[in-house]
Amino acid sequence: MVVDNSEHEQAAAELEDMLFRLMANEVDFSTYVITPPCNLGFSGGVNLACSSHHVQSSDAVLLINNDAIASEGMVSKLASALSPAWPVAIPIVYTSHQGTQPTFWYQRYFGLMTRGWLPGAFVFPSGCCLLFRQDFLVDRNLFDEDFFMYGEDVLLGWKLSRKKGVDGPFLVKDAAVYHIGKERSGDTNLFYEYHTARGHLLLSCKTWHSKLEIPILLLCKSWSMALRAAHRSFQYKSFIPFFAFFLAWFPLSIRPYGKRQN
Repeated sequence: MVVDNSEHEQAAAELEDMLFRLMANEVDFSTYVITPPCNLGFSGGVNLACSSHHVQSSDAVLLINNDAIASEGMVSKLASALSPAWPVAIPIVYTSHQGTQPTFWYQRYFGLMTRGWLPGAFVFPSGCCLLFRQDFLVDRNLFDEDFFMYGEDVLLGWKLSRKKGVDGPFLVKDAAVYHIGKERSGDTNLFYEYHTARGHLLLSCKTWHSKLEIPILLLCKSWSMALRAAHRSFQYKSFIPFFAFFLAWFPLSIRPYGKRQN
């Protein structure tokens, strides 16, 4: 299943042409294309696919980015790891510029992403590739659609850590995926800065043990996000990160104008 979330006529035409050439090679699987009327964001696009009868009638579902390449045998290795205690299985992620991507932990109070545990931190799966049991879906949704881009996989990790009888995402070390992604461009843009900052603020309102924690989480996060914005504004010699930090407190429809999001 392919979700054409581009909201871009040329991208849609290129996708249609590519799939036509793929089917001409007589591949042994069916392909379904879902085209929403507008760009729903990453969470919305995934949830749209999850609501289809194809997913609802499946035992498990593989989510994989359009810029990721599965290694041979990856799916079967992930599938063998699934169980009621491990409803989500993830492969080792290899990137073109970092080598092996480490498993990340998210620190709730300051929004730090580390390679090891810190007080208040929890592990989360990479959203670029994961296999999950269909019965893990809640109301046919995998991700929280308050996140347009960035942060939805972190919240999934939090939900896994809080779910009774579940030990979290299972890292299958002999399964691999190659995440091409994108290299750092040496530049910044409002879309990235806004949704990154907003994702951290949303996580403050959603990753609590008690609602009394929310003001403390937001206060701590506001300081760390302001410092991050100042650092990135200095690094890129641009006011965009600082501007985006103030905008992030409001639910705005900021989209990647001029860029494709498939």
